[in-house]
Amino acid sequence: MRPCAALVAVSIFARQGCHLLSRPFCEVIVVRHGETDWNQQLRVQGTTDINLNERGRLQAQMCARALTKLLESREPPRTIYSSELRRASLTASAIAASLGKSVEVREDPRLNEWNLGSIEGMRKADAASRHADDWAVFSQWCATNVAEEVTKYPISGGGESMEEVRQRAALCIEEACQASPCGLVIAVTHGGVLGQLLRHSEPNSQEPRATPTNACISRFRVQPGGGWKVLSWASSDHLKGDASPAAADYGASKYCDLVRIKEPPPRLGLTFIFGVEKSFHEYLTTRYQGSSTVLCGGRFALGQLWPNSASTFALTFLPGYWYMREQLPAVTEGPIYLDPLGLVQLVLGITILVCFVISATINPGIIPRNEKMPQELEQHLDLRGVPCHRFLKICNITLKQKYCSTCNIFRPPRSKHCSFCDNCVLRFDHHCTWLGNCVALYNYRYFVVLIYSATIFLMLCIYVNTVVYGLQAHQQFGPDYGFLDVLWVLTQDAWLLLFFLYCLFLMLAVLLLSVYHTVISIQNLTTNEHVKNYYRDGQNPFDFGPMKNCKQIYCFPELVLPEGEDKIEADYVPFGSYSDGQSFDEL
Repeated sequence: MRPCAALVAVSIFARQGCHLLSRPFCEVIVVRHGETDWNQQLRVQGTTDINLNERGRLQAQMCARALTKLLESREPPRTIYSSELRRASLTASAIAASLGKSVEVREDPRLNEWNLGSIEGMRKADAASRHADDWAVFSQWCATNVAEEVTKYPISGGGESMEEVRQRAALCIEEACQASPCGLVIAVTHGGVLGQLLRHSEPNSQEPRATPTNACISRFRVQPGGGWKVLSWASSDHLKGDASPAAADYGASKYCDLVRIKEPPPRLGLTFIFGVEKSFHEYLTTRYQGSSTVLCGGRFALGQLWPNSASTFALTFLPGYWYMREQLPAVTEGPIYLDPLGLVQLVLGITILVCFVISATINPGIIPRNEKMPQELEQHLDLRGVPCHRFLKICNITLKQKYCSTCNIFRPPRSKHCSFCDNCVLRFDHHCTWLGNCVALYNYRYFVVLIYSATIFLMLCIYVNTVVYGLQAHQQFGPDYGFLDVLWVLTQDAWLLLFFLYCLFLMLAVLLLSVYHTVISIQNLTTNEHVKNYYRDGQNPFDFGPMKNCKQIYCFPELVLPEGEDKIEADYVPFGSYSDGQSFDEL
């Protein structure tokens, strides 16, 4: 060989193959994507682009942390190879973000899932019965010792054969190994592709292998000549004890914790007299951080006392005082407290005043917040760094439970963070602008008594007004006065007319409010739940019938359920009874 030719050959070898000589093999880490809803539903996904669900995003984070720990003493690759499908690319993005800013994700269609043609989107049982031949091939997706005619059988409806998947995936990995400067390749792909890489590594193996779960990690050794060896297969140790099962069939099984309230909360009754529970008392008296003014050891919490509560008091009780002093005595015989009509309105007026003060000032159910995120939740973060939603199964119905980033807590059932008061509040109904306070667990019943009493009081006010108009018309036009005479009387006293219209308007408003709260109480709903339609298709786990619902709401509101044991199952993946939109909050 001439010198110049030798130099050229050496130069080419140096550019393309010297790194293969410096290391005898390339290590390949292959990750299966996190879980999707179709995995949960046991549907055949194939190339259908299904996104990760909440559990899948959590699994991606857990896998990313496991790989970061595994590679902490090694130089990470600059590129992570991924399928083009979102469930894989999002998993790859989580891994890249964990490894460092310099790591990029490169999508390659050769890592896409097996094209399964006519059986894609079908439930596995349906695919097995309606496309028996296709299913017979697909069901061997993780087998190694497969007959040649099976590997070359293309799935009907434009699908691929096993062999086509094996060839494209193996070629992609081998090219990535050649391009890797550090002898390490990370690829994120799918179950079907992972099964064919196993068959490529062990084409004639009789040894059965475990079925790979979502977000499992497999490791291969790829030699320069193309020889493959399995170093570890479908490891899911990084998922144990969290949101993923240790093994599952090309789908997912459930792992759940049982959260049991062993002792129901005390039936506090008059909370503003007996005080709040001990843990709540400590927070409210020493480290409260909301915008309400907390008094008397947490018994009272003043929201927008000025101008909301003060203006409501002025606009309602001052006209009421004038009515009781000037107008009601005109139709009673003697002192109003000796007349049946006067006595009823006097009792109603006192009830309204007491319930207004209690509703506006009592602690509605403020929940203690944490200074920072609890450490145990750091392993359950989503891609935004926020703890993933949990799912709670109550009375065999599953609801979403969200994490409050302001209070650093998972909100208890039916609670919500009020933006006006800056508190998470137990059994949140609504924030009442007129009261300047939240209407929730501890003051809801007083609020309902307030609007019921106000409705009856205003009806009686309107009745008394009409009697007064009749008396004035009788004085001016005699006993034969007519409707036009009454209208003429109305025009003669502008203040009386204004008060009549004022009472009529308020009566209609509180009447509608009373009817509304009667309806939602019968169904054991809060205003917040009803307006946002939390419980679709009638799936309200707190509805035990009208009588039991009302007994709980107005007599024992501290209980989670109207009857039975307060038992809740918690998981980071939806139970079978969950349907999208059922939530404790947009919570």
